[in-house]
Amino acid sequence: MRTGSSYRPLNAVEAKRRLALWLVACGLLLAVPIGVLLVRTYQQFRNEAFYQYQTAAIELLNRVNERVYEMLKPEAERPFDHYSFWSVPQNALVPEETLNVSPLAQLALKTTVPGVIGYFQIDPDGSFHSPVLPEFNLNGVSGRQDKPLGHDEVDRRVALKARLLALLNQGGASLAEEPEAEPALRDAEASDRASTPQEPAKVPGPGKPQAGKTADLKLDEELYRRQEALPKGPGYVQEPDARLEKKALPQAPRTETSSYLERGASTLSESDDEAIKSHSNQNRAAIKEERQAMPREAQAPAPAPRFGAKIERFEGEIYPIEFEILPNGDFSFYRKVWRDQQRYVQGFVVNGDEVLREVFESIYQGSVLRDQATLILSYRGEVLRSYGAAPEPARILVFRSPLAFPLGDIELIVSAAELTLGTGAYLVNALAVLLSLLIPGVLYGVYRLGGGQIELAQERSNFVSAVSHELKTPLTSIRMYGEILRAGWVESEEKKRSYYDFIFFESERLSRLIANVLHLARLTNNDSPLELRSYPPDRLLDMIRSKVSSQIEAAGFALELTAAELPASLTILAEEDALSRIFINLVDNALKFSRTAEQKVVIIGYRLADEGASEEGEVVFFVRDYGPGIDRDQRKKLFRLFYRGENELTRTTPGTGIGLALVKELAAKMNAQVDLESKEPGVEFTVRFRG
Repeated sequence: MRTGSSYRPLNAVEAKRRLALWLVACGLLLAVPIGVLLVRTYQQFRNEAFYQYQTAAIELLNRVNERVYEMLKPEAERPFDHYSFWSVPQNALVPEETLNVSPLAQLALKTTVPGVIGYFQIDPDGSFHSPVLPEFNLNGVSGRQDKPLGHDEVDRRVALKARLLALLNQGGASLAEEPEAEPALRDAEASDRASTPQEPAKVPGPGKPQAGKTADLKLDEELYRRQEALPKGPGYVQEPDARLEKKALPQAPRTETSSYLERGASTLSESDDEAIKSHSNQNRAAIKEERQAMPREAQAPAPAPRFGAKIERFEGEIYPIEFEILPNGDFSFYRKVWRDQQRYVQGFVVNGDEVLREVFESIYQGSVLRDQATLILSYRGEVLRSYGAAPEPARILVFRSPLAFPLGDIELIVSAAELTLGTGAYLVNALAVLLSLLIPGVLYGVYRLGGGQIELAQERSNFVSAVSHELKTPLTSIRMYGEILRAGWVESEEKKRSYYDFIFFESERLSRLIANVLHLARLTNNDSPLELRSYPPDRLLDMIRSKVSSQIEAAGFALELTAAELPASLTILAEEDALSRIFINLVDNALKFSRTAEQKVVIIGYRLADEGASEEGEVVFFVRDYGPGIDRDQRKKLFRLFYRGENELTRTTPGTGIGLALVKELAAKMNAQVDLESKEPGVEFTVRFRG
């Protein structure tokens, strides 16, 4: 029970506003969990797509590492003596004095490394050599005779050696001029070389970057960090490192026993030297540059050939291949070899563009990432190459990892402009669109349904008030006139008759009101059809006249009947009592709303339906008044149950709002259609019957 304040029931407007607020709150309560669910679903789809992209990137990295491994493994296992023009066979059945030309002495090399320019070796004294040029003539060596090279071939070999020297010396300290370690430090170097061997001659850094620094790419790493932060274990995304197959060359030094041909004679025979001098100025200039790059001892006039070159066998340590990018973009691969506490540097130079094309670009073009992501290669923070779409700001970082040894300074970066979420995302999108339309639609439907019930409840309340008013007023008047007549206060017979007429008409109006209410209750609770019979239109019109004439005359109005010529055989299916009630209510409505009209006339009649507007044989009964008419926005509402065009608090026209609703229901049971048309002045209600 409420205390402290009086309870005030809500009116229809306030109730509908409160219903709308509750429905909005319910919509928000539904939208929040559904939105969270959709967001989490999209995140899961993005994580799955990211995992697929990352798996493809890891597969790409594995294939690159495998290709690099297959490419460099033969070079890592290459014997020490291959870097000389002459090599000593390691077969015990072949005499030591027998020599072969090194596989690296050929100008047209057959190697697993694409784009090889040439091989080189730097001795402990800083002298630069290449296996393309012989360091000794071998007159006097058992089983061999020195075969002089042709002039053209000599020029090509000398030019290749000079090119290698120029590539390695560009942009920094010369490899050939690196100082030898102090004698006092050699023992310390020898004992420590397994862990921290002395660095070889400086090889210049990389060439100019293709697209700046990797820090300038501004890759969006949010999803990458979130993926890395996922808990690991059963049921979770596997760590990228667990999917990597780091197939790399061994990083520990290996021991090798080799035979070595002791140097001590001139590089070329006198006949070869004369042949070189007779060549073009360009070749002589290249040879001059090469000679100037050699140590001073090597530039002195070559001594006479020494016979019986000495072959030594030694055991040395060969360290893994290392890697640098030269300023012009070519790649330099080199290794350190220790022999008798002395260090040799052996390596080769390859065309960088060809390596990138054969190793990286070819593998990228054959992967699923070709149309989905961008591959970026960086070297020590500088962008080396990019394949695919140009890297743009805010691209999603999918994967980044350095290559396996010895290309660990090259980092592979895979990014994508967006993640393709897959077919499951389309289903979620369709579901999201359906929910975004369904939930507001359902809530709006509930609002309309609830609002209709609120309005119906309000109209019922108004109906109760109207019925109370419609019953109370005539009953009060009837009682008053009855008491006056009973008390004998009226002596004039004329007044008595007027009082009797008033009581009669008011009681008749009450009877119509009660009959309407009871009839409406029967229609609402019982949906049984009416018993329809065929009637000629003129007979129905005469029946209507007899029912409403006294009602019209009592209100001070004139009745006009009009009838069109119809075929004699045309009849209408109707029920007399229902038709009478329809026209009694239509006439009552016309009398109420046209009581202030200048022309107090009610016209009742029938006609054929307009030609072309309806089916042939339709008959239209109508009731026409000359009142103020009806607003256009109220025409469809008039036939609603309990609806009244005036405000209940200020209305001046009597009525309960059930008359026209009852007309519509009764007409529908006779398969007729009720409508209205505006006239100037007044309004015309029509009931269309099918003949």
